[in-house]
Amino acid sequence: MDVACGSCGTGIGESARFCGECGAPTAVSGDTAKYKHVTVLFADVVRSMDIAAAVDVERLREIMTALVERSAAVVQRYGGTVEYNGDGVMALFGAPVALEDHAFRGCLAALAIQEEANRLAAEVAQRDGVALRLRVGLNSGRVIAGEIGSGALGYAATGEQVGLAQRMESVAPPGGVMLSESTARLVEHTVTLAEPELVCVKGAGEPVCAHRLMALPGMKRPSQSFVKQNSW
Repeated sequence: MDVACGSCGTGIGESARFCGECGAPTAVSGDTAKYKHVTVLFADVVRSMDIAAAVDVERLREIMTALVERSAAVVQRYGGTVEYNGDGVMALFGAPVALEDHAFRGCLAALAIQEEANRLAAEVAQRDGVALRLRVGLNSGRVIAGEIGSGALGYAATGEQVGLAQRMESVAPPGGVMLSESTARLVEHTVTLAEPELVCVKGAGEPVCAHRLMALPGMKRPSQSFVKQNSW
């Protein structure tokens, strides 16, 4: 009997540990799982198959490794947790350590990841003659988060909020960052957003509201306790 992946909604076997469609972990340990209010970030490469067709496999691995490592460093800089890697990055802000400003940190990280991607894209364009672009999506809400199994497989979050973050990434323009309505409400007074738009996403019966993240006026920093601990 199949169950639905908490990340993308794809049917998966009950015994599967990871989704065959998106790679997300399928379950967390009941002993450690807790409800958390988080912001989920998805960053993925636009037309990654075109890049794969244009370069050899070793060079592709170099490009993707550089992208993931740079993006993961950004996530960690802003207090996030990298959950898994593929053609990009999935990250949590607000778990396992609770953060009041998780949505704002997610926005900071999203724009910084795009900046890193642009720098890498310039290198790739010069050396390989291919275009490297990212889409980034953010969504905020309550998830169940905890260690998978005994903890050997890492820390994961499950729930429909994870899936919606991935949907926001899928409708973001290349080079852009798209926020769900829930994330936009949490940061609307600290960031610059484009006019709201209705977008069609997989699994939703009706279009949902989304906002493109445009800028961070004044580049307001997170809480002072975080600044002292990370000195950025």
